[in-house]
Amino acid sequence: MHLLNGVKLKANAKLNLSLCVDGRISDDFHGVRTVVCPILLHDTIEITATPNTSNKIEIISEFISDPSNSNTSNSNKKEFDILNSPKNLAYQAASLFLDIINSKYSIKIKLLKAIPTQAGLGGGSSDAATVLLGLSQLIRKTANIDPLLLELAAKLGSDVVALLFGDIIFLHGRGEKHCQLNIHKSSNFFDFLNSLKLILVKPEI
Repeated sequence: MHLLNGVKLKANAKLNLSLCVDGRISDDFHGVRTVVCPILLHDTIEITATPNTSNKIEIISEFISDPSNSNTSNSNKKEFDILNSPKNLAYQAASLFLDIINSKYSIKIKLLKAIPTQAGLGGGSSDAATVLLGLSQLIRKTANIDPLLLELAAKLGSDVVALLFGDIIFLHGRGEKHCQLNIHKSSNFFDFLNSLKLILVKPEI
């Protein structure tokens, strides 16, 4: 959906349909092989970009279930504080994007969270991927996933790369290498996936 000087987009959560951890490939990383699949659960992101004399980023995040109420745990309140700060991957995605363009913009990001945080569902990564796509549409006037977007996504994390495509992706190496599986959405496999009923549980630990 297009807004005045902006766009409103969905940022879908993901599941790992398979995950294999291989041997150590460096001092800090093990190799992985995983198939990442987007699911219907999503955050909603509104992004506006206005030409400005200097780069400015403002992010406002809200939970569908507001964690700022008195019944919410301190850990969730900390998550809420992080979401509204430069530690948010969506903010970092906007910052990286502005670093590579020659013009100055004031960016406003409104993030409505439905995906649980720290749950392995790729909420932060999907938000970052969606911000990259939205800013590219608004400023570069293209919705194509090109080498520049892939380079920026790789700096933010392997899941960000996978979630740029909104499709089933095979990741390997440290997660930075990707391959679209090119499964046609009218195939029996997609019919099977669409028939599955998922229960997502994130216990308080």
